[in-house]
Amino acid sequence: ARRLLDCPLIEDAATVGVEDRRWGQRVAAAVVVADAESPNARADAFDDWSRRHLPPAERPARWRFVDRIPKGSSGKPLGPAVRALFE
Repeated sequence: ARRLLDCPLIEDAATVGVEDRRWGQRVAAAVVVADAESPNARADAFDDWSRRHLPPAERPARWRFVDRIPKGSSGKPLGPAVRALFE
C-alpha cells in the first residue's frame, strides 16, 4: 500500500490478498481518492498509474473506492475489515 500512496490521486490506501482462480491470490486495493468527485470514473487512471509505477506482482487486480480505510487503534489498516470490502 505504501507505493500506492505515491500516486497523486490517492489520499490513503490499504492492500490485501484476495483469492484468484487463476493465480491463487491477487492484490486488491481499498483506496481513498484524493479528489472525491466520481472516483469510479477514474478507475482507468488508477490502472494506468499502477502499470507505469508498480511491478506486475504489486499491481492491484481489484480496486474498491471507500470514504475511509478501516484502521485499528494503532492506526494500521485492519486486514480482516479491508478484506471484507472485497467479499
